[in-house]
Amino acid sequence: MRQAQEREFHSFDQVPLFYRYWAGTTATPATRAIVLLHRGHEHSGRVTHLVDELDLPDTAFFAWDARGNGRSPGARGDAPGFPALVRDLDSFIAHIGAEHGIAVEDIVVIALTGWGQEDDRRRSEEAGFNGHLVKPVDYDKLLDLLGSLGESNVKEKSA
Repeated sequence: MRQAQEREFHSFDQVPLFYRYWAGTTATPATRAIVLLHRGHEHSGRVTHLVDELDLPDTAFFAWDARGNGRSPGARGDAPGFPALVRDLDSFIAHIGAEHGIAVEDIVVIALTGWGQEDDRRRSEEAGFNGHLVKPVDYDKLLDLLGSLGESNVKEKSA
């Protein structure tokens, strides 16, 4: 069982946000990462089980507590708005690159939600997510998605 390291990063507006980091378990440092996002009313501790269940020893895992959730500051469930949450995620991805040396093209972000209509999936893709899975997680589908990403995990946005 991997042990989480508890850390914080400073977001775009310098607010310190809490996150958990699970290093890879191979002899060499992980060169790819999966970012796990919790649902709006939860915290990063709720996705801890996925790290061991996925059993990807060469992959680092990260999960942060959004503003107003878990151990991040703010009134419970409160954020300045959706654009601030998007900027927080962008700041987190940049932090992973700078602090942990994992290139952005080797970081996978997957939407895990209860909303599975075609329009929901389209919005996830437009937002730059690598995949969109509906709860409860079908681990075979998740592993298929991760395997299909190959060398380049980031979708290129058209100009």
